[in-house]
Parts: sequence; structure tokens; C-alpha cells
Amino acid sequence: MAQQNRLNVKINLASHPLRNRRLYFLIFWMLVIAVSLVFIGGGWTYFRYKGESKKIESSIAKIEKAKNEAQREEEYLSSGITRMKEKHEKKIELLNSLIYKKSFSWVDFLSDLEHALPDSACIVSLTPAQKGDTQMDVRLQVASFGVSELLELVKRLDSMRFKEIKVMSESKDDRGFLISEVSFIYEKNI
Repeated sequence: MAQQNRLNVKINLASHPLRNRRLYFLIFWMLVIAVSLVFIGGGWTYFRYKGESKKIESSIAKIEKAKNEAQREEEYLSSGITRMKEKHEKKIELLNSLIYKKSFSWVDFLSDLEHALPDSACIVSLTPAQKGDTQMDVRLQVASFGVSELLELVKRLDSMRFKEIKVMSESKDDRGFLISEVSFIYEKNI
């Protein structure tokens, strides 16, 4: 009878693993559901934005095509402008020079030159040459009694619309006059 009071103890625990498996099954199925939701959400997002990315790619292709066409048109137009410029450049320069010559006020120029010239000096020769659209390069020879009249002329020219005034040469003629060659630039008013 002594054997009946004995507890039956099983030493081999591997033959009967944990009896409560519900916790592990619950965790397993929650992980399966979570992973499935992630895959479903990812797939839905992928297919949703895949269609939009195709639309964007087609829009980019259209924009690239329009850009290339605009570049071709720009190159065509610029080559046309260059050809027209080369073809008509001489005519344009001729017309501009005629307009400039017609619009240049000789009365104003000669009046300004007369105001700059001292009373005891006189102009022996005058050589104007067009320089640019609004300027006239002028060389003149002035006869005067001495250097003081020449200096007075240079001061007056400097105070008016005359620029880059240079005395090129001085010499005495047989009558005793000082002949001076002066160059300057006259800027016309527009």
C-alpha cells in the first residue's frame, strides 16, 4: 500500500510540451494578420501610384517633346535672323548713315563752333567725319595771332559739347599767323 500514496512524476518533459498553446497561436495569427495588412496596404498603394506615375511619365514625355520642338524652332529662327542680318546689313548701314546725315544739324554744329572761336581767330579748313550714330570727328585748322587765342579756343571747346580736344600741330605761316591743327569729337543732341 505504500505504493498508492506515491505521486506519479514524469521525468521526460519533452514528450508533452507546454499544454497551453493558445497564447502562441494568438500571437502567430496576429502576426499573420499584421503582415497581410501591410502587404495589402503596400499592394494597394503600389497599384494606385503606378497608374499616376504612368500619367506623370507621359506628361514628362509630352513636355520633353514640346521643349525639343521649341528648341528646333528657336534654332531655325535664329539662323533665319542671322541670314537676314547678313543679307541686309549693308543696306541698313547705308540707310542709318543717310538718316544720320539728314538728321545732323549743321546749323547747331557751326553755331557752337562759332561761339567757341575767339574773335581774333579764324578757321582755315574744316574736315568733319561721322563717328558712330551721334558723334562727329572733326579736324580743323585755325589761324590766330598767338598761343593765347588757341588756348582760349581749347577752353571754350572744352566747356561745350566738344570732347577729346587735341592740338595736333602748330606752325607759323609767312604772314606771321599761328596755324594750329585741332581735332575733337562733337556730340550731337538727340
